[in-house]
Amino acid sequence: MCFQSIYKRLKNDFSFIYEYGYVFERNLKHYVYPSVSFVKDDYSFEIGFSFENKKFFVLFFDKKIRQYPSGWYVSQNERFKEGWVKPKVIVSEKTELPGKKYKDQVEVVKDLVKNFLEPHK
Repeated sequence: MCFQSIYKRLKNDFSFIYEYGYVFERNLKHYVYPSVSFVKDDYSFEIGFSFENKKFFVLFFDKKIRQYPSGWYVSQNERFKEGWVKPKVIVSEKTELPGKKYKDQVEVVKDLVKNFLEPHK
């Protein structure tokens, strides 16, 4: 079997997300937590695999829903005046997944993402 980069694998394995109108944006988080980002309008997904925890993680972001920090935090960090987007966690290290390898978990994670997306199709 030929070596394929983790980013290419993630992008290919989750290519079904294109059917929901999402497009590939970029590679994120390198080394221990490699992930890829898919975007559509005000929404985005970050899908990755933690080599440290040996588990997938999937985060969904709705850019219209923002959190705003307290006054002190804003006064110390000008860039946070606009707030930030808090992700909805679809898959985390607490999610029960089979095995400890990418190939053991990928199909289950794909199903979880499809189940999340189906009502939004």
